Amino acid sequence: MSNSKSCVEKISKKNELRFFLPKKSSGPTIDRSTRKTPRIFKQGEIMRGKVRALLLLSLLLNGCDNLNFKAARDQKSHNWSLSTLSQLKTNLSGNVDSSLLGNYQAITFDVEKKELVLNLPAPNLFQNWERTLTKLPGVVLKASTNSQEQSLLQLHYPLHFLVSKFDANYGDKTGLPNGQALPGISGGKLFVEKIIIDKTHQVHIFFDKGMVGMLLSVPYDPMIVTTIPIKKTNFGTSAENILGFTNTIPKGNSEFGGLLLTAIVPPTSLNLLERE
Repeated sequence: MSNSKSCVEKISKKNELRFFLPKKSSGPTIDRSTRKTPRIFKQGEIMRGKVRALLLLSLLLNGCDNLNFKAARDQKSHNWSLSTLSQLKTNLSGNVDSSLLGNYQAITFDVEKKELVLNLPAPNLFQNWERTLTKLPGVVLKASTNSQEQSLLQLHYPLHFLVSKFDANYGDKTGLPNGQALPGISGGKLFVEKIIIDKTHQVHIFFDKGMVGMLLSVPYDPMIVTTIPIKKTNFGTSAENILGFTNTIPKGNSEFGGLLLTAIVPPTSLNLLERE
């Protein structure tokens, strides 16, 4: 039947779409007693179908590794009070006092942007640049020089990631590129994203709930392993006073040596983040 193509008639009063067969001007008589009642499709039902189709198409085109919906939802769902943010600024600001790396503030807290900021001295990295992460939208890695012409590598890490639960969509957990375990981390492995800067520099961003770190691979060999605690105050070795560690990583297994900074949120501050 060449003239029996489906048509769509909008019934404005009932706000619905009706599919039906048009009447023919001539030809054999249709036995209407055997015709089925046309199905009525609500506009809401059609819209939901379109949304599902678009989501499926997006997953087919972009792959399942690009699942940033949950991260975006988690970010919007947290609305920490100013008093909580002020307390976190005090709790999550830590210094390094080292003859090797100097005395500087390794971890700071930005109340306005609601993010943890990691600072790592980065010798021979004098270009100013900025990179974003694919797995962690909103995380920014920066290289800059301060007023003393010191080169720094900075990681700006939104707070909501510290209370996020990561799963297999973020890849496998891994240790250091040379095959060794991550120092100071239970199990020695975290989720990771690698960023290539140039031929002699690359950065690995390690992350999981309550912790984040960055490893700057450098073309020279630090030769020795050192572990320097990041402290909230210069005195005290309690779990609440230790905010993480900086480490030098010797060259090994054809991998460059590196400088590693890891921030580990103490239990009290993590509970404060999760409470709101």
